[in-house]
Formats: sequence, structure tokens, C-alpha cells
Amino acid sequence: MKTAAQLIENKKHKEVISIAPHRPVIDALIILAEYKIGALVVMEKDKMVGIFSERDYAREVVLKGKSSKVTTIEEVMTKNVLVGHAKDTFEKAMTLMTENHIRHLPIMDGHQFFDEAVVNEFTKAQFSGNKRGVGFDRPSANGGGTCDELASQQSFGHSGFTGTLAWADPQNEVVFVFLSNRVHPSQDNWKLRDMGIRTSIQHVVYQIVNARFGK
Repeated sequence: MKTAAQLIENKKHKEVISIAPHRPVIDALIILAEYKIGALVVMEKDKMVGIFSERDYAREVVLKGKSSKVTTIEEVMTKNVLVGHAKDTFEKAMTLMTENHIRHLPIMDGHQFFDEAVVNEFTKAQFSGNKRGVGFDRPSANGGGTCDELASQQSFGHSGFTGTLAWADPQNEVVFVFLSNRVHPSQDNWKLRDMGIRTSIQHVVYQIVNARFGK
């Protein structure tokens, strides 16, 4: 599996999309819209001092009745930022994000940061007529497939030979992990797949999330 650094080498734009902490929130919103991304690295000189995301804007500005023209980035940004590294595989980065319940993970190599385009590149369909991403499966064109039909088209994951399934859905903020040992007592045991157990359980999870949070 490719590392983050290897993937970035093939990108047309390698610059870090960032913003200074003293700038007003409205400036960050304009940049987010222009580049169609969900977060910005907050840089002061050559040092990362935080990250500003759409969630920060919603929670710290909108819900608190603050003005995006007056409020500065440093007032509302997330300061304690977890980072990945350029040599990390995407799988390792996703594990870090899942375990810490975060949606954005800056990738760094010394002082070089990479934005969420890395995640988008790994998880988008790579070829016409083929739904798969780089090392990850995706939903069928009409929904469903390896995952439940309620999973969004932005979701992605992987199913293992032993019947395990890990599926992340950024749009619905759902991470589903199913652990099993399908090969017991024999590798010819396909009941887990044939009975649709994994997707049936995942379907119930989506129903509960939708009912509770109105998604």
C-alpha cells in the first residue's frame, strides 16, 4: 500500500493550504469554499499551532452567536492536534482517526504538511467502471454491495478473508467494525456472507444513528 508521501508526489498541487491564527474566521470560510475542503492547518511562521474545521465553525462561532468577521481563527481553532506521518500507510492513519474520533488528520514529514486531499485520493474510485479505491472497497453505484445500502457514496472500507469488516462513512460520521472468524471450523464456511449478517447489523446501526441524530 502506498504511503502518504508517495501519493503526494503525484499531486499537481503540493503546497500546504493553511491560514494564520490572527486572521478572521470569514477568511478561512472563503478558502475552504474555494478549495472545496473541510479543514485548514493553522500556521504561525513555520509552526503548526492548530487546525480549523467546519465543525469548529459550527460549534464555536454559529452556535455561540459570534461574528465570523470579527472572531479570529485562534479563538476557535482546535489546538491539540494529532498528526500522521508521511511514511504512514493510509490504514494506519485511519486507525488513528477512528480511535480518537477525529475527521481531519494533518500528515507531516518534518515541516511539510499534507491536506485531506490524501484521504480523498485513496478513497475515490480509481477507474471508470470500477468502484474500488486504493486498497479500499466502496459502495456500488446504486448503494450497498460490501456495505449496507444506507452507507453514503463517500464511505469506504475493507472486508477480510476471515469475515471481518471495517467501514468508515465520513458523511454520516459512522465507523462500523465487525470482527469474526469465518474460517472456523473450515475456510469453506460462507454462512456469514450468504446470510448477509454483516450488512444486516450495519443496517441496524444506521437506523439507530438516523433515528437518534436525525441524519
